[in-house]
Amino acid sequence: MTEKILKVLKEQQIDQYLLQETTKESVELFFIKKNLDMRREENVHSCSVTVYQDYEKDGVMRKGEAGFLVEAATTEEEIAEKCKKAYMAAGFVANRYYPLAEGTKQEPVVVESDLTKVSLKEAAGIMTKALFAADDQEKVFLNSAELFVEKNACHIVNSNGVDVAYVKYNVNGELVAQCKEPQDVETHEQFSYDNLNTEALTALVKEALNMTKDRAVATEAPTTGTYDVVLSDGYASRNFPCYQDR
Repeated sequence: MTEKILKVLKEQQIDQYLLQETTKESVELFFIKKNLDMRREENVHSCSVTVYQDYEKDGVMRKGEAGFLVEAATTEEEIAEKCKKAYMAAGFVANRYYPLAEGTKQEPVVVESDLTKVSLKEAAGIMTKALFAADDQEKVFLNSAELFVEKNACHIVNSNGVDVAYVKYNVNGELVAQCKEPQDVETHEQFSYDNLNTEALTALVKEALNMTKDRAVATEAPTTGTYDVVLSDGYASRNFPCYQDR
């Protein structure tokens, strides 16, 4: 895809550009309790293109920019039309001039992970076992869960010689723990790992189940007043952005 876009850019005499080509492969599992409700595989290939135009306005050099997205099925004629429109639009963006980054062609980098040693399907199976390893209680259980195993490849090229690429793997998802007695409560958790971190996922599920069971027997909130609250582990860090924003 990159070569096709570069060919069109040359034909359109656009000499300043940035291309970011991405390929995302994924295996996605959706569970209702312990039952697999849906399984989906994705392979999405696209490229974001930014074109630049240098010009002078009021005695000051400017660098305008505009971008567009190219999908795998986009034809050269369609790319050419997108290039023309974007280049024209860049002439109306009055950013102060700045140089584009310079670089050279580098070997692709594969981020180290034990996810590279197994297929996406195998990784999904391994993490599924970890997901339900602690779901063995009667009154509290995983109501639903989503598990995604992803391989993301990125290739970045610009008109100043930059030509770099990397491949990164990830496991992420979310879960809902539920306890129906003595009152019906649910706890939602999200997770993301760059490795086959089975122990961490099992520990997260166990903590979510225990917390949900405790919430089910919690009493009503006390009257308004000043109270000491202790937050530990990840719950402490989750609250810091609130105070930063304010």
